[in-house]
Amino acid sequence: MKLLKTIGLVFLFVFSISSCKNNDQPKATKETPKAVIKDKMVVAEDTIVNDYPTAPVDFLEEKYKKNGFVLPDGLGPSPTIPGYTFFDKNLGGFSICYIGKSKLIQDYWSVSNSEGFFGQFENIDQAMYDLKDISNKVSQVLKNKPNDYYIIADFLPKEAIAKYYNDESGEFDLKDNACTYFYIYENNKWVFIKKLLTNTITDPGLSLYNDLLLFHKSKKEKLISDKSNLR
Repeated sequence: MKLLKTIGLVFLFVFSISSCKNNDQPKATKETPKAVIKDKMVVAEDTIVNDYPTAPVDFLEEKYKKNGFVLPDGLGPSPTIPGYTFFDKNLGGFSICYIGKSKLIQDYWSVSNSEGFFGQFENIDQAMYDLKDISNKVSQVLKNKPNDYYIIADFLPKEAIAKYYNDESGEFDLKDNACTYFYIYENNKWVFIKKLLTNTITDPGLSLYNDLLLFHKSKKEKLISDKSNLR
């Protein structure tokens, strides 16, 4: 599975699904990994597989937002999801998704909603090329209504990467057993939801995140029920 490790116009909901290049990518993503080069490929040095039931970093730190907020192309009729992405070969890659807590809020980000976010633009396609302006506008909406959104992180650890391409493309291959880890930000901390085999994730849109939220809610309710039964 050949992937791009850099960040650009297309938001990486899950790194195995969609990505594109960014000509202004940070130097850290251009470094050649310390490994043996074979036929323009670099074998990833770290082959130890770790598990991540705890978030490895605070994904909300400002340093991870340096590429700005982005809006991916919507998948079919599904609204887009605001957020940002980050990749570093010493950590791996992750994306932060802001999921509306109601259908009304989720539909605010639909291209077809003339009263939503995209209603402010006369030419949506042209407006999307101004990445800085889009980032600022998205950031302002999220800043003004923080309680309207769940914040979910999906994390692809560095151990999931089998090979880097040494051709300046920023591409890499995933291991067959690569997993994506999902967390939700609650009570000022990251809470683990679940992990999925990355190559089994076929729909990285709203339905995936809504399913994750339902799973998390049912898990919390079961925990509360179990505690009540112990009393």
